[in-house]
Amino acid sequence: MGTHILPFQILNDGYRNATLKIAGYVNGTDITAYTVLDPSTLSPIDAQGTLAKTVRIKRINFDIQDGIQATLNWDGATPQLLWECTGRGEIKAAHLVVY
Repeated sequence: MGTHILPFQILNDGYRNATLKIAGYVNGTDITAYTVLDPSTLSPIDAQGTLAKTVRIKRINFDIQDGIQATLNWDGATPQLLWECTGRGEIKAAHLVVY
């Protein structure tokens, strides 16, 4: 059994935007499911306390050790594969809208 440390910080949680930073350690065994963000924990989108029903991912920056792949999935009403990340890069992903 492996030890995985995947802490994340919410750098910005505002009226319309949230910025997350995930920096982690994985020691050679797969992580089959790990919740990074639960949208219900973000700030409401208006003064009435309304929570977001959709999330638009605008950008994904990643720097992953060679030989490791991170698969980002959205576990919504209809599960969606968002992106498979390997190596280093940036994805301008404004087209990714999840429900």
